[in-house]
Amino acid sequence: MKIYENIYIGKFIFQLGVATGIRKMYNLKTSVNLFQQNPADTILGDLVSAVKNKFILVEFKKDHSKDIKEINKAKKISDALSEIPNQDEQDKIKRISNSCHFLGVGEIDKNNYLKINFYKYLSYFLKPKERRGESLIDNFLLTYLDDKKTSIGVGGERFNQYVDFLKKNIETKRGGSTACILMSVNEKGETTAIAYESFSELIIELEKEFNNEKEKEIEIEDENNNDWDNGMDNFF
Repeated sequence: MKIYENIYIGKFIFQLGVATGIRKMYNLKTSVNLFQQNPADTILGDLVSAVKNKFILVEFKKDHSKDIKEINKAKKISDALSEIPNQDEQDKIKRISNSCHFLGVGEIDKNNYLKINFYKYLSYFLKPKERRGESLIDNFLLTYLDDKKTSIGVGGERFNQYVDFLKKNIETKRGGSTACILMSVNEKGETTAIAYESFSELIIELEKEFNNEKEKEIEIEDENNNDWDNGMDNFF
């Protein structure tokens, strides 16, 4: 059976929506942008997503067949990394890549169930013997949507650094817009979508909201601590 990449992308987007809905992530600004067969996909891959200010960049393949285009792209990225003179900077970009740049590979089992396994992009192509997939629901999405876990997804500032690195080192004759959208859904299921000219603008907005939420959490924690302290004072 021949299933194309866009079917797997649709599955991923649908399951991401279901996963955020189950967690009741209402009024949370998120961003899912499909760049497949768009001029920008040479650099950004098929899809860029941001949830809770955790960005990922994903390329999809329908199976494990050899892909010369992606192999060459991975080599260019690896070569560019090795040419960074400052070792600390080189290590930093590698860490960012391993946390935000992924490859989703489709699979159909004997019962015709569709699965997607995710791999670190560079490791998949450059270290094929070390490939280790993470199943979509059990590991990848659960880790991505958990803001306490940092192995999948990076903050806006680091993602911007990585995109700039890709733009600088991946040659493309195709121009293309990197305009993107920011969406949210309320408790009634009503959605809003705002367009941004570039990821840089979207990142500023997301980081602003993320920092505001963190400040609220700190304020609530301080209030709870004060209540606890006052209760203990009365107790003694």
